[in-house]
Amino acid sequence: MNRKRSSVSDLVVAIAKMLSGHTEQASFKEADAEALKVSISQLKSQVTSPNPQLQRAHYNEFTRVIMTDNTLVDIVGGLAWLDFDSRKSLISLVAGLAHRASSGDPADDADPALLVNYILSHQDLLDVLLDGYKLPQPFHVTTILCEYIKVYSIAETILLFCAKEQFQRIFSAMSSPNFDVSSDASVVLKDLLTKHEQLTATFLDQNPQFFTWFCTLLHSSNYATRRFSLNLLSTLLLNRANFNAMSRFVESDENLKLIMRLLKDDSAVIRFEAFHVFKVFVANPRKTEPVLKILKRNKDKLIEHLLSFTTETNSSDFEEEKGFIVDSISEL
Repeated sequence: MNRKRSSVSDLVVAIAKMLSGHTEQASFKEADAEALKVSISQLKSQVTSPNPQLQRAHYNEFTRVIMTDNTLVDIVGGLAWLDFDSRKSLISLVAGLAHRASSGDPADDADPALLVNYILSHQDLLDVLLDGYKLPQPFHVTTILCEYIKVYSIAETILLFCAKEQFQRIFSAMSSPNFDVSSDASVVLKDLLTKHEQLTATFLDQNPQFFTWFCTLLHSSNYATRRFSLNLLSTLLLNRANFNAMSRFVESDENLKLIMRLLKDDSAVIRFEAFHVFKVFVANPRKTEPVLKILKRNKDKLIEHLLSFTTETNSSDFEEEKGFIVDSISEL
C-alpha cells in the first residue's frame, strides 16, 4: 500500500524539528539521519517540481512555513550536520528565498519584505549563520549570505545588525589559517560592502568607527588577509560615494603610520596594495597638521623609497601615479 505523500508544510516542520535538537553530526542516530535525508529529498522534489504551477505553489508554501516562528533559524543552525547532498539541497532552497524575492514575480510569495521582517524579528539568524565560520567547511554561510546580500533591503537589514561583535567574528574568520574559512568570510565582507554603493556610504557615515575595526585586519599575520583587506580598503576609499568616510580616514595620522609601515612590507604585492591607499593621503588637499607633519618629516625617505618602488608589470598608469605622488611629496 502506498504511503500518503507528505505536504511541503509537514516536511519543513519535520526537518526543522529534527535539526533543532542537534548540535553536532555525531548526535544523530542512524534512523534520524536517514529520515532527514528522505524528508529533504522529498521537499526538494516538490519545491523544484517540473510542473511550473506546482513548483510555484509548493515554493510559496515553503516560503510561508519556513518563515514561521524559529523554523528558518533552526534549519540554518543544523545545516552543517547534514550529509553533503542533503545540505546542498537545503542550502539551495534557503538561499533561493532571496533569489525568488528579487525576481519580481507577483505570483511569488517570496517578497523581500517577508525575509526582511523575519530577520528583524529573529536577529539571532545572523549570529547562527556566522557561527558557521567556526566549522572547517563553512560554504553554507557564504552561499546563503551572498544571495541575501544581493537584495538591497535584505543587505540593509544585515548591515543594521552588523555591530562590532558581528564584524569582529567576520574579521576573525578572515584571519583563520583554514583557507576555506578565510576566503569565504572575505567574499561575504566584500559583497556586503560593495554590492550597494549608496547603502555602504550611508553605513560608513553612520558608523565612523568601522575603519578602526577594519584596520585590525591590516595587522593580521595571514598574508592573504592583509592583501585582501588592503585591496578592499583602497576600493572603498577611492569610491566617490564614500567621500565622507575617505575624508575621515585620511585625517588620521595613525592610519597614515600603519599604511607607511605596509609600504615597507616584505611582500611586493602588499607594498603595491598599500601604495594605492597611501596615495589617497598624499592627494588629499586638506591634510591635517599631524598627517602633514609626518609626510614632511619622512619626505626624503618616502621619495627615495617610491623611486625604487617597482611592480611586476610596471604599467604606464602606475608609473604616472607614482610620479604624481613623488612630485606632490617633493612640493611639501
